[in-house]
Formats: sequence, C-alpha cells, structure tokens
Amino acid sequence: MSHLGTPAAPPTPDLPRLRELTDDRQKWSDNEEDANTGALTAEEIGHRYGRRWAMRADPADRSTMLALRPRMPRHLDAELLRYANDLGFDTWEDEQQKVRHPGRRLGVDRRRAVTGLSAGWPAPRSSFSAR
Repeated sequence: MSHLGTPAAPPTPDLPRLRELTDDRQKWSDNEEDANTGALTAEEIGHRYGRRWAMRADPADRSTMLALRPRMPRHLDAELLRYANDLGFDTWEDEQQKVRHPGRRLGVDRRRAVTGLSAGWPAPRSSFSAR
C-alpha cells in the first residue's frame, strides 16, 4: 500500500530496452531503414518498434512482455515515444495512444505469427483489441 492507502503499483519487470538489445550492425541497419522510409503512421511506428524488440529479445523477455498485456513497462513506453518523436511523429497526448497500442503487443504478436514461435509463448489474452 502506498502512503495514501491505495494499492501500490506492481513492480516493473526488468526488461531490456531496444537500444540495449541492438548491436552496432543492427543500429546501422535500423537507421538505414528509418531514413529510407517515408512518413509512417502511428500504427506502423508501433509495429516497427515492437517487431525489432521482439526479434532481439530472448524468449523469457518476450514471455514476460506478453504476460503484462495490455500494459508496457514505463521505460519501454518512453523509448517507444522517443523513437516516434525521432521519426517526426507528434507524440502529444491524442497521438500517444495510437503509437503505444501497436508497439505494446502487435509487434510481439506479429513476430510470434511470422516465425511460428509457439513453444513457451503464452496465448494472447482475449481482452486485447485493436483501436
């Protein structure tokens, strides 16, 4: 309980940031992809971030991320918003949800679907819905 008598927030898992998962070669490739892509929608930005994170994270971290649905650790949320801002996308209030939502899970789910990774992956929660 917090000092105000409300339940304390659950502890945030120690999931790595995308920048911590990215080596120099991947960083160069990511920069090239970003530079050679036209304007992206919020959903495309979220998907790209989520896809990169899911492809580079280990299976335990992916499972932890999926278990957090529909939430996302603050440090990853902040990194996603910085990435969107760096791409020139307005990350102010009404746009933040558009960027955050697909980045939270769709990139991770897409990685699962594309690679057929099913062993060790929890099933998607039915409460997830695209906006």
